[in-house]
Amino acid sequence: MDLTGKTVMPALIELHAHLGYFKTNTERRPRAASFTREQLVNDLQQLAYYGVGTVLSLGADRRELVYQVRDEWRAAPPPNTARFFTAGQGLAAPNAGPAGELQDAVYAVTSEAAARKDVQELAAHKVDGWIKIWHDSRRGKMPPSVVRAIIDEAHKQKLRVAAHIHELEDFKELLRMGVDGLAHPTWRQELVEPVDDELMALLKEHPNVFMCTSFWTPRNQIYGARPAWIDEPILRETFSPDEIKALDNPGTPKDAAEKWATGRVPQALKKLKQAGVRFG
Repeated sequence: MDLTGKTVMPALIELHAHLGYFKTNTERRPRAASFTREQLVNDLQQLAYYGVGTVLSLGADRRELVYQVRDEWRAAPPPNTARFFTAGQGLAAPNAGPAGELQDAVYAVTSEAAARKDVQELAAHKVDGWIKIWHDSRRGKMPPSVVRAIIDEAHKQKLRVAAHIHELEDFKELLRMGVDGLAHPTWRQELVEPVDDELMALLKEHPNVFMCTSFWTPRNQIYGARPAWIDEPILRETFSPDEIKALDNPGTPKDAAEKWATGRVPQALKKLKQAGVRFG
């Protein structure tokens, strides 16, 4: 191939995906009925087309399908797809996991014994190295003893635990408990500064804990009224005209992108980078 004038980079790795639930690139709500073999292949092919070589689907896959297709595709990968890894089904307090139809894909945990049993079941399915927990004050948190049991049992099963957390103090508590990865950054909550000295000290004490940067979905307050990349040919190759039109929002304030660029998220990211945090 003639690569004159082009840039070559390694394939990207996506650590926090929820594959199979969206039939278009602009759907806002996940649909369990969309979680099919065909949709998973479609998602993995589109990701590969963008340069993503490996994907970890983090904690909301449908148990009736995901292990079967994972094992099949591990032996004989479909053409032109990213490599597929799954964390299986996550764990959360009842009705406190992911929103919408992802909710019924996770384990609803009410006791330490049940938590350990669920982790053992995930290990028996040979999930790919990670499991996921939801511990979010907006929807409900598991008792500390249950969280400790999940982390302890996961480590016994040679699995690592990634956590969906909202409050700054909960980030700190789970770091002390031995969580292995943070599925979202601390700046999802706005009641306090998202990064303080205590958090940075804890992250320095746990240098192997990574944080997914998770800048959410495309939003006009980040990119402006009309994203600079909206005319990239790859969008026209993979998005419909209606999907591209949805990325354009004339009502966005003219200074939205400038305000965001100097706001709390980039500033928090800078502090965490200075603390040596690993980002995925």
